[in-house]
Amino acid sequence: MFGRLGFMELLIIGVIVFVFFGANKLPGVAKSLARSLKEFKKEMSNSDDTPTSKLDEHPDKTDDSEEK
Repeated sequence: MFGRLGFMELLIIGVIVFVFFGANKLPGVAKSLARSLKEFKKEMSNSDDTPTSKLDEHPDKTDDSEEK
């Protein structure tokens, strides 16, 4: 994804982010981004263990309309 971005493009993006968020908020933004990426990677690695459908969890549910 970032293979086509060169050093100058990344530098320009960095300057824009710096101007937009300011120097005081950049550490917080970077920490939030790192946490988000970590959580995303964790969920992606756990996706193989989860069921494919919510219907698989309760297949024998009864319908209440038949009892009336």
